[in-house]
Amino acid sequence: MKLTVHSALAAVAILCAVVGAQALTVKTVIAERDGQPPYADLVPEQFGDWKLVPSLRLVTPTEPDALANRIYSQMIGRGYTDSAGNIVMLLVAYGPRQSDKLQLHMPEICYVAEGFRVSNSTPTKIDLGEGGQMLDVRKLVAQRENRVERITYWMRVGDDVVSTLLDRQVSKLRYGLQGLIPDGVLVRVSTINVDAQTADQLQTKFLADLLKTVPDSQLKYFVGSEAIRSSAFARTRGEPSAEKTAAAASKS
Repeated sequence: MKLTVHSALAAVAILCAVVGAQALTVKTVIAERDGQPPYADLVPEQFGDWKLVPSLRLVTPTEPDALANRIYSQMIGRGYTDSAGNIVMLLVAYGPRQSDKLQLHMPEICYVAEGFRVSNSTPTKIDLGEGGQMLDVRKLVAQRENRVERITYWMRVGDDVVSTLLDRQVSKLRYGLQGLIPDGVLVRVSTINVDAQTADQLQTKFLADLLKTVPDSQLKYFVGSEAIRSSAFARTRGEPSAEKTAAAASKS
């Protein structure tokens, strides 16, 4: 028993030492070193079967202006409609520094601050290609009076897609141990007063159509490099998957 207690104490001491060393490390802000992604240029007002709906109000982060200006350097909030009249709302919120004091706020927080009741917040995956590896996202429902908004979102922290608080903290710690402060983006889509199945179909199609328009070299700004290497994204963009590329190389 003593050995177990001593081992636990030693593990805690090591963790504290690691965190302490990470806190004292002089860090490089990746967004200052490499520049910020040009999201305004990467999110078109019309693509596929979707076109802009002017003056549609979205739920956005509600921090005081001074704090919001420190957390977010870019924010795009738009509504889009397809030829059938379906409406999907998109929010892209970018923060150049993902630290403990300055970090993107999860939609659960923003919607509650706007008077919504949030429920069914669940991590899941969506397939933006033809099967295979999928993108980790979180789905939830926000309701206020007669408005029921079904939401899908994910966050990118550095090169990692995260959909839980733990994932985000682990990613920030990993970068911190390298002396880096990562940037981050929240990508959120939602639909109002439609059933769950219809919402899922509309949102998945919208995201697939949107990401198809993003140049290869800049897709990482939305989903991180790891997802780009997956077979699902390769198929979505009409490119050979990593598996097919490797197989072709072995035959040559």
